[in-house]
Amino acid sequence: MNSTPNTPISSTQSRRAVMSRAAFTLVETVLALAIVAGAVLSVVAMLPIGMEDLRQSYMKQAEARIIQTFIADYEMKSWGKAGGTEMTLKDKTLYFDARGTVLPKAGVFEHAITAKATMQKDWPKLPGDPTPSRHVRRLDVKITQAINNPEAFEDPKLYIQRSAWVANFDQTKL
Repeated sequence: MNSTPNTPISSTQSRRAVMSRAAFTLVETVLALAIVAGAVLSVVAMLPIGMEDLRQSYMKQAEARIIQTFIADYEMKSWGKAGGTEMTLKDKTLYFDARGTVLPKAGVFEHAITAKATMQKDWPKLPGDPTPSRHVRRLDVKITQAINNPEAFEDPKLYIQRSAWVANFDQTKL
């Protein structure tokens, strides 16, 4: 098969020989597609778990902002009369959007979370000091996403409760 390279038959045959050596076989192609499909399916199967984790993380951030809103409010208020044991801090209910930003009223379009704060009336004893501290209180915050349910703060399944310590920065009055 000594033919000259300029003949059309020999150049076509040599091109086919080069092309057949450079291409993937059917088995190799199917195997590669199966590996890629398995990887894509495993990633797609993990999406719901990742989305749920992201939602929970977003809610935790909103909870932290909500609690910080109440703490900041109670820290800057007067806690009572000078020298007296009367405490004038009232329970408070606020409305928040999904990010934990305070809303002016309930029922607006962005309303996603309702939170109720209760300041404990007792004087806590701090470690190392036997006398009750008149400048620290425990704040209990109930947070619910059941915004249209009037019994949302009565049923423990419908709310979560977080507690925090609040210090009175205006200690000249107590």
